[in-house]
Amino acid sequence: MIKTTDYNDVIIHQEWCSPCGWLDLASIGNTLVMSDWVEGWHRLPTLSRFRRLTKKEFETGTSLVIEKAKTQLFEYFQGKRENFDLPLEFIGTDFQKRVWTALLDIPFGETKSYGEIAATVGCQAYQAVGGAVG
Repeated sequence: MIKTTDYNDVIIHQEWCSPCGWLDLASIGNTLVMSDWVEGWHRLPTLSRFRRLTKKEFETGTSLVIEKAKTQLFEYFQGKRENFDLPLEFIGTDFQKRVWTALLDIPFGETKSYGEIAATVGCQAYQAVGGAVG
């Protein structure tokens, strides 16, 4: 069921099977806040950080933005999409948010090293950038 009401007091999430593995897509209100691997090594710390920083609990379900994300991801995996058009909110430290914002500026099909991203966000700590990307 798609929850069309603006649910700002919980984190709505749904697992989705992508061609690369299971993703957990989550939203707060009409904003996508997470697309994370279900089996990722950092899964429990990520969920803990969300609860700590938002003071919200997870609720299984879906939302309009989760459905839009699934559609756009499906198109991406079919080779029909290079750019995403989703409202995002980053849930993390100020440093993590700077790193994640810098990732959005990497053009489709290009790569950047952790060192290059560190320089973009004004630091030399490429290992910290690697942690934020992870």
